[in-house]
This record gives sequence, C-alpha cells and structure tokens, in this order.
Amino acid sequence: SSGINAEYGGRGPANSIFSRIFSRRSESESDDIESRHSSASSRCRLYSGPSIVPSRVSLKVDCHSSEIYSLAFSYQGTMFATGGADKSIKLWKSSNLPNVENFSTLSGCNAGVMSIDIDERDQFVVAGSNDAAVRMWQITGGQLRATFMGHDNKIYTTKFYNHSQRVVSGSHDRTLRLWDVRSSKNVRTIFARSSCHDLAVLSEQGTNIVSGHFDKRLRFWDERQDTSSHEMLLDGRITSVDLSGCGKFLACSCKDASAIKFIDLKVNQAIATFTADGLKMGEHTRCSFSPDGQYIAVGSTDGSIFVWNTRTLKREEVPKQHSSAVPVVKWHPMGQAFVSLEKSKKFFVWTDLDV
Repeated sequence: SSGINAEYGGRGPANSIFSRIFSRRSESESDDIESRHSSASSRCRLYSGPSIVPSRVSLKVDCHSSEIYSLAFSYQGTMFATGGADKSIKLWKSSNLPNVENFSTLSGCNAGVMSIDIDERDQFVVAGSNDAAVRMWQITGGQLRATFMGHDNKIYTTKFYNHSQRVVSGSHDRTLRLWDVRSSKNVRTIFARSSCHDLAVLSEQGTNIVSGHFDKRLRFWDERQDTSSHEMLLDGRITSVDLSGCGKFLACSCKDASAIKFIDLKVNQAIATFTADGLKMGEHTRCSFSPDGQYIAVGSTDGSIFVWNTRTLKREEVPKQHSSAVPVVKWHPMGQAFVSLEKSKKFFVWTDLDV
C-alpha cells in the first residue's frame, strides 16, 4: 500500500486546491512545452506526447565492474551516460530503444563517479567524483578537456547551466562552486553550511539555484548573493532534487522518512508527500520526474521501483525486476521509457515499445 499526505499550508480543502493546481498545469504545461520547442535555446528536451509508465524490462546490461551511482540522458535522448565506483563513465547510444550501444568509455577520475551531466548540444560530459574534482570531457574522441579544482571533499552533484557556459557543483565540503567552462576558473563559492547532495538550476541563466542537504534543508540561492534567499526544512536527509519540465515543481527524496516531497515552487510549499510500504531509500537515491511532469519515480534498496501520478496522487504499479538496490531511475526525454540502475553493476531499460 502507499501513503499520500496532502499539504498546502492549511488553506482550504486539499482536493479543491489540487484540482485548481492541476487544471492550470494541464493547460499551461502544453504551452510551456510548445514554447520550449520554439525557443532559440537548444536546452529544450525532445518531447513526444504524454509520458507512460512502462510495465516491462526490455533489456538488461552489465555495464560497469563495480557499483553504479549516476546516470544522465542527453537533452535529445540520443545517448545517456553512466558512472560509478570503477572510476569510469560509459556513454551509450539510446536513439533506438530498447537497443543501446556502448560507444565510448571516459577515464581520468581517481575515485568513484557520483554525478554526471551532458551539455545541451551533446558535445560535453561533466562529472563530479569522490576525489574532490569536477572534470569535463569532449564526447567526440573522449578527450578530457578540463579539470575544475577547488572542492576539498567528495562531489555529489554537477550541472551545466547558462547555455552550458558554466557548471555548478555541490560537495560534502558544504559548498557550492560555480565554474566558467572556458577558463576552468571557480568564479564563485557559496558556503551552504551543510553537505550538498543534489541541486537544480531554476533559471537557464543560473541566477536561481536550489540545493538539497544532509541537514534536511532545501536552500534557494541567487548566485549573486552570499546567503540563501529561502530555506525549507523537510522530513529527512535530502538525497536528490529534480525539477519538473515546466519548471514549476520540485521533487525531493528524503532518506530518513523514505518519502518524496512534491513542492510547488510558486508558493515554496510541499503540496504532497509520497510514501509506500517497502520503500527504503539509500544514501545515493535519486528521484526523477517524467518529461511532462505527470509522474515521479524512485528506486528502493530492495530492488523495487515506485511511481506516483502527480495529478491523481495515486501510485502506479511497476513489477519488481531488480535483485538489489536501485539508486537511480531516469525517464528517456521522449517519456516512453525509463532506465533504472541496479547498484550491482547493471542497468535495465524499461519500455513497452516493440523492439
């Protein structure tokens, strides 16, 4: 069974509030998607109609020689990257799912790879490692192009922003660091007061950033300021944050409560909490939205995958296929499939599409 706790600042019945929110979303999200497609920015992800929750595993791949921690799709969904304790990053072609092909392996890290991101033009990969360095590779040829030094502890999260001209990283050393891609210089350091496990960039220019921390707090930043503009105390240590495609909602995984907080950024309040019997999160659990924001997915330490519909607030059934912990579940940008990582060296491709 699953539990859902609807909250909205105590203002009126939750159901009527949800109805208003989601009716606005249904109308506005399609407009947002169209505007992103027509925008000059290539940051717009490929999107093809409503997302679906796949019901079967079409492919299982032994991909690394040790535990896997991270996965990122390219913006158009033509490739994805995986990284883990074996210090390597592997690149996979994914334009013809469920078929995938490993076309490159990136090396250079001196410890496990905790986070990965791919730039908006599918030219570069950036990764954060337990060796306290952020590195960037060129996808064509696989050359290491830059190493960003400045953190003094393991790096849990890295993201491109400002049209991939900058990178932001979050570390166990309690700082966020902003890097200029061209010069490899640390252009700003933000002292966050707690280990940063994940972050999301709320504006393409990067002026607004939200970070999730070990001390159970979400912190909202204007990169031009030294202090956070707002904080939210959640139910447990935050292991991940994910921004919906429309940019209006945030999903946060909280380890201690083994729960997902669903947050409306317009009012900076949690409007629902998703929990379920059997759901247990690990230190590196990452939740994710489907491309249209209709679903939130997360893996459990027992190998189960849990998915909730953000409009009906009901849990969607996903058959258990993994035999060990699932730290990451990520939707393909088309919304018709997702990939789940099994901590013990594998990833699974889930899709109901015919091979």
